[in-house]
Amino acid sequence: MTGFFGESPASLGDFARYKIPVFFVNSLNDEECTSVILSLGIDLLLNVGTPRKLSKMFLQNVGCDVLNVHPGVLPKYRGASCVEWEIFTDGPIGNTAHFMVEDYSAGPIIAVEDYRFQIGSSYSDIRTKIYTKSTRLMVESVGLILRNGLNSRNIEEQNILIDPYPPMSPEDMLIVLEKIKNSSHHAICLN
Repeated sequence: MTGFFGESPASLGDFARYKIPVFFVNSLNDEECTSVILSLGIDLLLNVGTPRKLSKMFLQNVGCDVLNVHPGVLPKYRGASCVEWEIFTDGPIGNTAHFMVEDYSAGPIIAVEDYRFQIGSSYSDIRTKIYTKSTRLMVESVGLILRNGLNSRNIEEQNILIDPYPPMSPEDMLIVLEKIKNSSHHAICLN
């Protein structure tokens, strides 16, 4: 079976084969989840596609930092639809690795990347590149954290006086799609 990006998706059988423990909890924000994490003595958690916000209580009680990759260049592009807002405002299009804190995309920054895209790239091409580059940035950021002894207490906090972007309206999304179609954003420039 082939996944969206051409690789076989991991299955529970793969985790068992490699002796990777799997735990099921009702919610990441439950005490049960925190207890499991604490019992395992985990040094760093990776937030990958979590569908709900991690609570302040979870982040304070889990006993380790949580690394996230935000699809947007922080600190300017916080909030929702950041890739689209980056295109709309002709800003850099990229990802940011950061430690999580209670406010969305407001934790100490580990690494920021911005990308260039080929002329003729579609919205799907741009979003796919952002997603695939985020997984590589996550891995590289774990390396930076381990090699340099980084944690949320020894990295400067962000200036979060910048208001987060709201979800994009359908009207503004049409402008974004037109800019992509016409290659009128500065990052759509490679042949």
